[in-house]
Amino acid sequence: MGSDAAGWLHQGMANRLALDMGFNMDPAVLVGAVALPAIEIELRRQIYWALYCHDKLSASYTGRVCTLLVSTFSILIPESLFSCFQ
Repeated sequence: MGSDAAGWLHQGMANRLALDMGFNMDPAVLVGAVALPAIEIELRRQIYWALYCHDKLSASYTGRVCTLLVSTFSILIPESLFSCFQ
């Protein structure tokens, strides 16, 4: 719709917020320490991977460098994605 710059800005803010909140780190290791419920762990994974995929798609469209690099995360792919392929 001609709002490429605004989309890039908002996606960048969402990516930085997710990194600040630690969505790039696997929350499964925090189960005992912080007592995150399993549903929240899965939701954090889904949010991170949705941002990751959107970052890759928008970078290929705009020709800009990806924000979420492979070296910056240690999170597993959500289990709900595996059920789609079975």
